[in-house]
Amino acid sequence: MNSLVNLNLSYNKIQTITADSEGVCCEKLESLNLIGNSLKQFDFAVVMYMPQFQRLFLGNNQIATISVEANKPYTGKQRFCSWKSYYLKRIEVGVEIPKPPCADYFAKLNGITLNHNKLTTIDMSLFERMNMLDYLDLAYNPLKSVKIVKEKVPISINFSLLKGEAGYLYDLPPEVFTRV
Repeated sequence: MNSLVNLNLSYNKIQTITADSEGVCCEKLESLNLIGNSLKQFDFAVVMYMPQFQRLFLGNNQIATISVEANKPYTGKQRFCSWKSYYLKRIEVGVEIPKPPCADYFAKLNGITLNHNKLTTIDMSLFERMNMLDYLDLAYNPLKSVKIVKEKVPISINFSLLKGEAGYLYDLPPEVFTRV
């Protein structure tokens, strides 16, 4: 499984996904397709320590709860930390600066599809460590609230996608958003 790049597990009635706590699986994995399964919750820590991981497809499940339980034991070969301050400083100064001496959490994750689930509340701070995340599809969820805490959102996220500007994404009304 060390050379696996794309894993399609769609429509398999999967109910539970757990993280590889020993760090031996999926170092090269770039995408995981879990569309059409029976997931009721999802913990993003499953993909938190995968350095090449880019896309996660979770549509057409029954997901009502999402989390990031980063305190799970991880005995991988690399040391991890958040690169958020590095990216913000690089944007501020406009030139390349020395990279942190660790691997970034969710290093390359740039897209998550969560459409057609049962999410009613989204706290955007759950995605805070996903620095490269710029695409989040929440279409066709019964969303009542999207909580946005200043300084606790992915630095690359495009909030206009949540408002349906791309034409195919769910148009969230302004009253759904709360800003703290």
